[in-house]
Amino acid sequence: MSRTKWENEEYSLLMLRVRDDDAGAFEEIVSRFAKVLTNYFYQLCWDSSLSEDLSQETFLKIWNCRKNYKVKASFSTYMFTVALNLWRDEKRKKNRKLVLVDQENINSDIDHSSSPRDDVEKKVEKKFMNVSIKKAIEDLDDKHRQPFVLSEISGLSYEQIAVALEIPVGTVRSRKFNAFRKLKEKLMILIGAQR
Repeated sequence: MSRTKWENEEYSLLMLRVRDDDAGAFEEIVSRFAKVLTNYFYQLCWDSSLSEDLSQETFLKIWNCRKNYKVKASFSTYMFTVALNLWRDEKRKKNRKLVLVDQENINSDIDHSSSPRDDVEKKVEKKFMNVSIKKAIEDLDDKHRQPFVLSEISGLSYEQIAVALEIPVGTVRSRKFNAFRKLKEKLMILIGAQR
């Protein structure tokens, strides 16, 4: 989804219809953003079941609070603000630890019997890189992970992230820059350790 599609006022207009109890408009919003929102949560917790639950809770909260909706920013900013607040509540309530990808799942994706040795090694290396990237993102503290995920994974603009996180745009830029720097350092260490 490109950023221009995220900022399209069509979604804000749909949400105004939702505010007026239009269930069809709500279904349209859910079908358009369910995968995006689930992916956003997955990038925060690496747990597909929890990601789906939080995505559904976000839409439920949007529906339950529909009468209070006012067009102050794009709909995606509103949606991610609700999602972010749910994520914060979830972390406080359950004090959950982030989950790494299960090593068994990594190995189960590789068919050792039907691939030549070089292909298996490439697949293992690719899986190692994917796990390394996820681990590096997981190791970021929330104040750096949130702007990174919202920008790089969810495609929000700095201005939208600033509204969602209730911080200045300059702070968003700074935190994202520092997130990239920390990720680069971590990945260099992990890649160096592999070789």
